[in-house]
Amino acid sequence: MICGIKHLSLNYTVAVLCFVVGLGAVSIFSFKQVPSKADISPVNIPEVVTYDSLCTKGQTSLPKSQIRRIDFLNFAYPNKSLGYGTIQSAIELTGGEFEISNLKENFLWLVSASPDNITYADLTNDGEEEAIIEMFSDSGASGGEHFLYVYTMARGQAKFLWFFETHGSGTDIGGIKEIYSRDGDLILEIYGKNKVSGKGSTVAEDYECDGCYKEFTRARFHWNGKSFKQKGKAEILPLADKQN
Repeated sequence: MICGIKHLSLNYTVAVLCFVVGLGAVSIFSFKQVPSKADISPVNIPEVVTYDSLCTKGQTSLPKSQIRRIDFLNFAYPNKSLGYGTIQSAIELTGGEFEISNLKENFLWLVSASPDNITYADLTNDGEEEAIIEMFSDSGASGGEHFLYVYTMARGQAKFLWFFETHGSGTDIGGIKEIYSRDGDLILEIYGKNKVSGKGSTVAEDYECDGCYKEFTRARFHWNGKSFKQKGKAEILPLADKQN
């Protein structure tokens, strides 16, 4: 009888121990499968990469650049042309083109631009882009003019900053070769040997050369808070010379 009681007690003890061990195993497994909120660290959450995080200091986030939202190919510009400034007060581009004709005087003036003629760069050192729009002027005679307009954004509107004109008698003399920014300055490279005037224009020195230029003029312009002023003297460089 005593042996039977001992055997029963032993079985009961073993059963209790098995239950306790099993309950502990289930608790441990459940703890590993469902972590608490304290165990979820922000480090374990994948970081969302935005365009801003890819930009280096000093660059503008292009999708948020307000100036790029302006349709400069359908836009009215003040007519600052030295030769045609009295014809009409504004150059009103529609689809990148503007035309004035006078049949009695046999006069035709065409001005055009394309998306490739618009350059964006921070030229005023405020962390925001400006737009440089290059236009081609043609009145049917030999040569022609190139107009440069610089615009910035102010209170959600495009604001005119500066106008520059190149012109010459030869077919390509006075034409724009390159437009770019360097160290916050505006760099203009102009075909031919040119003189940069204080009025914001250039005049080709070689009037007899019709597209046979062998050099180009490089000029640097710096924003002084009110306008772009030439910085240093213009360089006359061989046409084969690259940007350096």
